[in-house]
Amino acid sequence: MSDMWGIDVSHWTKDPYGTDYQKADFVITKLTNGASEYQYEGFGHECIKKTLADGKLSGAYHYACGSDPEDEARVFCEAFEPYVGIVLPAVDWERSTNKAWGDKTWLRRYVDAVHDRIGIYPMIYTGYEGAEQCRDCAEDCALWYARYRDDRQPEWNGAWKIGAWDKPALWQYTSSGGDKNVAYITREKWEEMCKPMGYKTAAAARDAVLR
Repeated sequence: MSDMWGIDVSHWTKDPYGTDYQKADFVITKLTNGASEYQYEGFGHECIKKTLADGKLSGAYHYACGSDPEDEARVFCEAFEPYVGIVLPAVDWERSTNKAWGDKTWLRRYVDAVHDRIGIYPMIYTGYEGAEQCRDCAEDCALWYARYRDDRQPEWNGAWKIGAWDKPALWQYTSSGGDKNVAYITREKWEEMCKPMGYKTAAAARDAVLR
């Protein structure tokens, strides 16, 4: 079986703190969108801080709209900066409203720009088409794979194409009643993936965010 179970939420989620939230090991929250300065501050930051206060693993993602990748990286990193070391960054790469969909260089530029700013490569959320578009990110970025099976928690069977990755770190296996995910990494690995080299301790960073 997988190591952990969790959800991802956005400002569109009807009941972000309902039953699924209560039983989740991790919660990944939408924080930014495209190159807009609008950062969903009312929901995104509130949810991340609640997740941390409740002792859950926390992630934050940027929705890629396909404008200048360095501008989009800047917007995300400026919003994400308080959480460096304690929250796992991710980028949502999908077809909808993404004018760079199909571009095989965009994500490489984006993840490098994020790494230049915060010292961490973000996890990439995408499906099988997207995984083929970002093969050159596989060495640096974990994969959060979206492919729907059913409402039951499944086991990964390795039958689907996932680009250059051997196995996803996370699998979003359904959106029925909310986005649900299984993780194939441990809690310790998640926490390790949050930290750039030489950063302050996670405990000190978490205390600073929750003050």
